Amino acid sequence: ALEAGVACGLGAGGPGRAVGIWWYHPITPGGVVPVNTDLQTISIGDIGPFPPCSADLSSAYDTSLSLLAQNYRDRMRPNARAALIILVGSADNQRLAPHCLARFATNDQLAMARAIRVRTELERRLSGENPQPRYVLLSAGPRHLEAKDREQDRAVDAWVAVATN
Repeated sequence: ALEAGVACGLGAGGPGRAVGIWWYHPITPGGVVPVNTDLQTISIGDIGPFPPCSADLSSAYDTSLSLLAQNYRDRMRPNARAALIILVGSADNQRLAPHCLARFATNDQLAMARAIRVRTELERRLSGENPQPRYVLLSAGPRHLEAKDREQDRAVDAWVAVATN
């Protein structure tokens, strides 16, 4: 067992594929979650597409953010001891324009900025939840190679993993 912590595995795959991260983070003072705790990881949706070279969340995303928060609540169980929200920002499948390079040095930084922005908004919306969710932020390369599909890569995918008694 890990004192005051949880270890979990998740991997960003896609439909039908496993997702995998290893993570340790305090849960509650004195809380114990066995290392071999089975965590079911469930998609709770996504936010996007973002405009090119942007990590800003306009009011147009309000419905999607509310849906993510509600999907999180719907997947929590009364006996939940810990919850982990995994946010995966996707990198754009194109070179950053010069004005974008001044703000984000790489597509990876742009993808991470998108995940951070979604986390900030979810923290606000989920501030009263018990247990309080923890967050893991990841960035991933683009999934689409065709120019016509680039918009789909400008998004943040969200997953939740819950440890129960």
